[in-house]
Amino acid sequence: MKDMKKMLVMLAVLFAMNNANAQSCLPEGVTFTTQAQVNSFPNIYPECTHIEGDVIINGYNITDLLGLSAVTVIGGDLKIECTQVLPDLTGLNNLTYIGGNLRCVENIALTSLTGLDSVTHIGRDITISNNLVLTSLAGLIGLTSLNGLLWIDDNDALLNLTGLNHVASIAGIVRIYSDESLVSLTGLEGLTTIGGNLVIGGQGHLGGVGNPMLASIAALMNVTSVGGTIEIGYNSSLPSLSGLDNIAAGSIFNLSVYNNDILSECEVASICNYLVSPKGVVNISDNYEGCNSIGEVEQACVAASAESAAAHKAFSVYPNPSSGWITIGLPVTPSHSRFEMLNLHGQILIARELTESTTVIDIHSLSQGIYFFRIIGAATCETGIIIRD
Repeated sequence: MKDMKKMLVMLAVLFAMNNANAQSCLPEGVTFTTQAQVNSFPNIYPECTHIEGDVIINGYNITDLLGLSAVTVIGGDLKIECTQVLPDLTGLNNLTYIGGNLRCVENIALTSLTGLDSVTHIGRDITISNNLVLTSLAGLIGLTSLNGLLWIDDNDALLNLTGLNHVASIAGIVRIYSDESLVSLTGLEGLTTIGGNLVIGGQGHLGGVGNPMLASIAALMNVTSVGGTIEIGYNSSLPSLSGLDNIAAGSIFNLSVYNNDILSECEVASICNYLVSPKGVVNISDNYEGCNSIGEVEQACVAASAESAAAHKAFSVYPNPSSGWITIGLPVTPSHSRFEMLNLHGQILIARELTESTTVIDIHSLSQGIYFFRIIGAATCETGIIIRD
């Protein structure tokens, strides 16, 4: 019995020790200004894996963060600011949670965010600013949503936004400006919802702060709603607003498209639908011909609508209903066109390449009922219903 009591006491002590080991630390946060401080952290705080407060990394001679490899949670902000020789964030590889903001600002030698790959939660904002040789956001690949804003500016070597590929929603503003080498928004293809303004380029305190090399915003194609203004300004290499097509017009408050030197294609669906009944202020000016005023865009929208209507009438499928044969009629000999017939579950039952302006297809093998069809061209996809009687 005594041995049993001793064993229970020992187990209780071990349990208490484990709980003590798992306790959070540094509610006031911690600041690292030298490499020596980073290196000594695991010796000074050997059980510290959960830092309750802010973590600030700000030092001219910090070369690596390996001393922080045991940290899994930061309850406050993570600020990496004004470092001079830190090349990446290797050492933070076990970090999964940031309760506050992620600020990565004015780091002279930082080339990537590698080291943050395990982070799945950031409680507030992401600010990536003035990192002169930063080429990649790949370290953010674990994020699926953002509870605050996304602010990316003045990263002169950043070519795209690869690394944000899994982010589906951003609760706040998205602002991307003054990134000198940014060519596209590749990396935002998974984004569907923006809770605040969407600002690409725009006006700063000293004038235009656009992205001079930005040639495409097509990566925004899956965004369906915004919660504020759309502003596109001073992007001198941007020819088209293709990418904004699927945003619900009713989610847009104000619209401002200006000073984009070669921008001539603004007649995407979201913009056309918004201009029918705008909720707020509209400014379309100082772009290229076709998108140089509200009137020009409205005319282009009308023309695009007429072309779309004509395209829908550019083919015929008959007879419909059909008891066994259908004819696909196209106005001209098609190029790379294909006909597919599907059941109500989306399974393809019949597929045929269309090489002539008229093609007869046998559907005798299909049971009576309702079927979908689609005609896929080089740049179009027309759909409809066929009844097999």
